[in-house]
Amino acid sequence: MSHLIDQIKKGANNFAAYVKKIIDDFFKWLEDLLKSGKADEVFETGKKFPTKLVVGKYSKRTFDINNCGGKILNLSWKEAKITKEGIDVVKKHLSRFETDIWNERMIDRLERVFKNEIELTDFDKRFFTHETREFERYKVLGHEKTTYLDMSEKDFAELWENTHSATLEDYKVFEKIRYDDKTIHSLYHPDVQF
Repeated sequence: MSHLIDQIKKGANNFAAYVKKIIDDFFKWLEDLLKSGKADEVFETGKKFPTKLVVGKYSKRTFDINNCGGKILNLSWKEAKITKEGIDVVKKHLSRFETDIWNERMIDRLERVFKNEIELTDFDKRFFTHETREFERYKVLGHEKTTYLDMSEKDFAELWENTHSATLEDYKVFEKIRYDDKTIHSLYHPDVQF
C-alpha cells in the first residue's frame, strides 16, 4: 500500500511540475510580447481574421464567415417577445446608420406593438430579432458604437454585409417573400414599404 501511495505522490509531483512549466512558459511568452510592443496588435478588439467567403444557405448572400461576429446559430424569430430593452437595442444599433425611413417606421411599429396599440406580426418579429442579433455581432467584432462616420464607406459596408448576412442565416431568413401577389422585403412590414 505504501508503494502505491509513493507512486501517486510521484505522479502528482510530475503533473504539478508539468503544469508549472506551462504556466511559466505562458508568462514568459506574455512578457516577451509586452516587451516587443506588439501586444496591442495581438489583442486588438475586432481584429480581422483571414477572409473566408461563403454563400448563405438561407440568405443566398456572399459574406465572410470569419469576420461576421461569431458562428452561425440555430435561432428562431417565431416566438419573439417585444420588450422595451430590446427596442432600445434596436434604436442604438440602427443609430449607427444614415437615417432610413423604413427603419424609423419599423421602430415606430415596435413601440406601438409594445404599447398594445397594434398586433405583433411576423414582419415585426423578424425585424426585431434580426436587429438585436445583428447588434450582438457588431459588439463581438468590437464595433458596439461604430457608426458610418467612423470607417471608410467600403469597410463599413463590408462590416454590415458580413453581420447582416450571418444574422439572416441565424434565423434562416431570405430577404424576399411573396405577400399579396407581390415580392416584398421579409424584415419590413408591408405598411412600411408602401
